[in-house]
Amino acid sequence: MKHNEMWIFVEGNDDKLFFEHILKPEFDKSYPCVHVWRWAQKPRKILVDLIHKIIADGDDYLFFADINSFPRVRDKKEELKKQIAILQDHKIFIVIKAIESWFMAGLDNDTLSSLGINLIEDTTDITKSKFFKLLPKKYKRSGIDFINEILKYYNTTTAIQKNCSFKYFYEKNFQNS
Repeated sequence: MKHNEMWIFVEGNDDKLFFEHILKPEFDKSYPCVHVWRWAQKPRKILVDLIHKIIADGDDYLFFADINSFPRVRDKKEELKKQIAILQDHKIFIVIKAIESWFMAGLDNDTLSSLGINLIEDTTDITKSKFFKLLPKKYKRSGIDFINEILKYYNTTTAIQKNCSFKYFYEKNFQNS
């Protein structure tokens, strides 16, 4: 079914930056209008009302959250559905461990080396705190500068190889694109 709009619900600013630069262009191929919307700081009523409107209008949405301290994806999804009952299970994607792991996944070995970072074969266990420990010295004062540098060199094919939750999401949504 062809939808008019895609709404991508993300937790925070870094997530929004990632989706706008890396994944929105992929969604733009299938949707004439794509919105990336931060949900974590918004009142639940506003979020629920917006999702109701999206569904009523025949538009599409995806909902993203970090796994954080939950042991399994299923547990995190269940918790989200308790908080936001309207969420449909197949529209929820859990990032393992944090969006920063998806950022790091897109850096190939040459780029990592040029940034002064040891090679990372699997970024699945990178948390926000581990990410900031990896910052090269020249970026220690500004994590956003480092993130912007990553976005310049991001390679989706590399990310698919280095992060299982990114691979799952990407293949599920863009495999036939």
